[in-house]
Amino acid sequence: MGRGRRLCRRHTGGASVLGSALGIVEVLLRLKRTYKALDESAAGILLTTQSCINIIVIVVGFEASIIIIISFTVSPYHLLYSQPSKIHKSSHHSSLQPAMSGRILILNGPNLNLLGMREPTIYGSNSLSDILEDVKKQTVDHPVQIDTFQANNEGVIVERIHRAWEDGVDFIIINPAGYTHTSVAIRDALLGVGIPFLELHLSNVHARESWRKHSYFSDKAVGVICGLGGFGYSAAVGFAIRHVSKGKANGAPKL
Repeated sequence: MGRGRRLCRRHTGGASVLGSALGIVEVLLRLKRTYKALDESAAGILLTTQSCINIIVIVVGFEASIIIIISFTVSPYHLLYSQPSKIHKSSHHSSLQPAMSGRILILNGPNLNLLGMREPTIYGSNSLSDILEDVKKQTVDHPVQIDTFQANNEGVIVERIHRAWEDGVDFIIINPAGYTHTSVAIRDALLGVGIPFLELHLSNVHARESWRKHSYFSDKAVGVICGLGGFGYSAAVGFAIRHVSKGKANGAPKL
C-alpha cells in the first residue's frame, strides 16, 4: 500500500509538472506569434529577431517518474528608429519629399506690384502675390524650385539675372512689363548668362498701342505667352517644368 501511494503521488506530481510545462509551451508559442506579427506590421520602427523561439520538449518516462526538459531561446530584438534608407518595405514613402531637380526663376518688371488695382480691365483683378501663390501650388508635385522676384528698377533686374546664373537657375520666366520695349540692358543680361527664358505678358500686346508690339526679347526667347491674364503664368511654368525636365533627362547644357 505504501509503495502504491508513493507511485500515485509520483504520477500525480508528474501530471502536474506536465500541465505546467504545456502551459509554458503555449505561452511561448503565443510570444512567437506576437513577435512575428509585430515584425510584419512595424512601420517606422523595425523589430527584428536573429532567430525564432525554439521550443524543444522532451518527455521521458522512467520508472513511473516523469522527467521534463524544456529548452528555449529568445533572441534579443532591437528597435531601430526609422530612417529613409531603413524603412520597412510595407511602410509608405508618400511623405518623403523628392529631391529638387530643377530651378525656375519668375522675374517681374516695373509696376507689376500694382496688379489688382492697376487697370483691372486690362490686367485683371488678382494681385501678383495671388498669381504667384497659385503657381507655387501648381508645382507641389514636381521636383522643381520656384524663385520669384519683382523690381521697378532696371539695374536691380539686371543684377538679379546675374545672380540667377550664380544660383544655378535652369530657366527664367520674365514679364519685362514696360522694359519690354526699351531695355537693351536686360536683354544683354539674359544673353550674357545664357539661361533659356520665356517672355510673358498678361495682356495681348499686339492688340494694343503700336509701340507695344516691339519687344527686345521675343527674338531670343524660347517662346512668348501673351493675352492669357494670370493663367499665362501657370502656362509658362508648365512649359518651363517640361523644358527643364527634358533638358535634365538629355543631359543638355544651358543654352
